[in-house]
Amino acid sequence: MRENTFVLYLDILIITLTIMFLMGGFFAAFYEIPSWHALNVALAVAGSLPTLFAALRALVRLTVTGNALSAVALAAALSSNFDIRSVQYIILMLSFARLAGYFARTRATRTVEAFSDRMPGSACVQKGDAQTQILLGEVRVGDIVVVKSGEKIPVDGIVERGDGLVNEFSLSGESQEIFKRPQDKVYASTTNEGGLLYVKAEKIGKDTVFSHVIDLIRDAPTHKAPTQKTAEMLASWFLLISFFAAGAVLYFTGDVVTSIALLLIISVDAIAVASPIAIVAGIAQAATGGAIIKGAVQLEDAAHITAAVLNKIGERAYGGREISFVRTFWGTTEDALLSFAATAGKNSEHPLARTIVEYARKRDIPYAAPDSFGMVDGGGVKAEHKGKTILLGDERFISGNNIHVQSEVSRHIQEEFSRGATPVIVAYDMKILGVISVTDALRVFAKEAVRKLGGLGIGKIVMVTRDNKKVAEQAAAFLGIDAWYAEMSPEDKFKKVKELSDAGEKVIIISDGVADAATLSVASAEVALGSQGADIAIKAVDIALMHDKIERIPEIIDLSRRVIGVIRGNIGLWIGFNVVGITLVFAGVIEPAGAALFHFLTGLIPLGNSLRLFRKDK
Repeated sequence: MRENTFVLYLDILIITLTIMFLMGGFFAAFYEIPSWHALNVALAVAGSLPTLFAALRALVRLTVTGNALSAVALAAALSSNFDIRSVQYIILMLSFARLAGYFARTRATRTVEAFSDRMPGSACVQKGDAQTQILLGEVRVGDIVVVKSGEKIPVDGIVERGDGLVNEFSLSGESQEIFKRPQDKVYASTTNEGGLLYVKAEKIGKDTVFSHVIDLIRDAPTHKAPTQKTAEMLASWFLLISFFAAGAVLYFTGDVVTSIALLLIISVDAIAVASPIAIVAGIAQAATGGAIIKGAVQLEDAAHITAAVLNKIGERAYGGREISFVRTFWGTTEDALLSFAATAGKNSEHPLARTIVEYARKRDIPYAAPDSFGMVDGGGVKAEHKGKTILLGDERFISGNNIHVQSEVSRHIQEEFSRGATPVIVAYDMKILGVISVTDALRVFAKEAVRKLGGLGIGKIVMVTRDNKKVAEQAAAFLGIDAWYAEMSPEDKFKKVKELSDAGEKVIIISDGVADAATLSVASAEVALGSQGADIAIKAVDIALMHDKIERIPEIIDLSRRVIGVIRGNIGLWIGFNVVGITLVFAGVIEPAGAALFHFLTGLIPLGNSLRLFRKDK
């Protein structure tokens, strides 16, 4: 979406001079300046050049645009005995229309540039014992990149050594620090908020996930959705109608004024510019929230979804767990409870313990390494610290260690179970201090997502999973899904999606990975969750979420519907305005100067309507 800067500045100059000459006409007449008319004609000819050149460029490419009609109208006005001030007014309106289109396209371009600015320009590379700062383009696959606290990560890669808190806001749209340790994957453009990371580069430059995101946003206008193609087809028809109507009027009546007005009345280029701007705005808005939509066609497909299939959602690993509630008992402070729990779990690889340790770390709660540590059969952690025993586990594990679980604690545990959480009891020195509730965030938010999908009118929501029937039934009951299918093979899933598709449903598959190719072939769209394997997901699926926020999926569908709704609304308004405009010209209400004003004002409406989509609020 580049614009000829020379033409831009020429338009600004023409607008400035035209306004000056229109305002100065009164004084010129009063002081009887003899050369004023010649200067006005010269300005009118010069002011017509951008329109004439644009029309010629289009003809060279064998295309007909709104500039062609405007060029014919200006040529006719200049060659006839036409009031020069009316010609200048027409030129002024056409220049304003071009400027409006330019600034609308610039708004979309700035969105891409804002994303691009999230990448660093250089990287610190470890070569033997030395560290060297080099340009980003000089980094090679396999290099060890050193990322210090506060620096952006310049490559996609694996943490070789060191650890740190990485903020993935640039990709996920979530300003959340994630603890990274050796063998964890990190992505270009994300920020090391604390710690020191040595990252082995796996993807560099244009191959990084972030670069793929930029390319998708930049290329969005070149891939046209069906609704865009409809808009362009209608624009072409209106061009022909306007051209032949003007020719017919001139041929049968000789009415030059009406013919010129008919050529000027239709603002074709505005609708042609407004549609891709709406698509860019939608894809950029989604990317800001960590959702990567592959293109315009995929965005429109998402807008038409009528059925959703949750594929493998119940099978996700524990990486999506988070602390949802901390309950203390018998006067224990929350910080003390978390400190004891993190000390017990510091050396554990159990996902629940790791979740608690990372939560304490984020809250800057001090904890120590235990003197001894062990995983106990039956689902618990037992640690010794300063001669005291710390226990982490469920009610049965705690009772099995001869600690009485009070009724108040038992009631709280049952309440947490009922809302889908996993309660972890913390006991110190044979006394229960409190309960830390760990929630599989994906399941809880999946329930909210299911509710929101229903609110969007998606009446058919189905869960398919490899899990056994008991697990699947519990998950479906928790999510509020009536239709569920357990122990499903890839072939079974394919048949189920095809069954929905054959019934006329537009199906979206929501997976925690990439579904098999056969299943994708019968679905209208697929969403893959999570940044792990994001480089594969972006290439394989229609929409890739750079986080596990499944509740964002209804928002993406709603955004897609709003984008397509804006394009359709623009088309409807544009057709209505043009029909009214042509009618007013034939009725003799609008002459060429008024037609140019009508052209400018009605062209602003679709542009402004599309630009609204760049706002985050609805």
